[in-house]
Amino acid sequence: MSKKKKKEAEDKGALHLDKHDHDLILDESARREMLEHDEVVDDDSDIEDSESESSEEDEDEEGGD
Repeated sequence: MSKKKKKEAEDKGALHLDKHDHDLILDESARREMLEHDEVVDDDSDIEDSESESSEEDEDEEGGD
């Protein structure tokens, strides 16, 4: 990294992390991504479940006449 880029980074408050701290941050980021993904999957499956229940009820009503 050039001296100019390092100076810009320092001016913006950048910190130097050792490998252990960097790995901890990456692990936490990955964990949060997985949690967000699980929430999206759960939301989608709830929608699909309610749609399938709704269509089953419609079929029951049509066949009951």
